[in-house]
Amino acid sequence: MSKLTALSISIAVLGAIWAYLALGPLAGFVLVWAGFIAWACFFHTGADMP
Repeated sequence: MSKLTALSISIAVLGAIWAYLALGPLAGFVLVWAGFIAWACFFHTGADMP
């Protein structure tokens, strides 16, 4: 499996989990769009742990 395929699958799985949590059990506490923007910013900056 190529790195691009692995990254695509992991993004899809994590996105589905976030959407499920934001629209189900955590509805009213978190926002779907805010989570995706924060996640994209994290990966854009290199995805390093501080």
